[in-house]
Amino acid sequence: MDTSRRDDRAQDWGVLFLRVSGGLLVRLACLPILFLLWVSMLLVHPQWTLFEGQFGWLLLIVFTSILIAGPGRLALNVRLAGALRYV
Repeated sequence: MDTSRRDDRAQDWGVLFLRVSGGLLVRLACLPILFLLWVSMLLVHPQWTLFEGQFGWLLLIVFTSILIAGPGRLALNVRLAGALRYV
């Protein structure tokens, strides 16, 4: 892989990171996290009680809330509207 192609790929990943952290793709980013949490809570550790798996259930609630409501006023694209407009 030559240097210019590697630089283009790094730039693409950087733009994707900015869009996710900026709030544009936050809901989409919640889907794989929720999938892994559901698999771990229901298939890998089904013997856990609510007390033993409380952090996992808390994460499920948090990421489901973000999936439903979106990032809202905490998103970077709201705070830095001019900076992330053309990313």
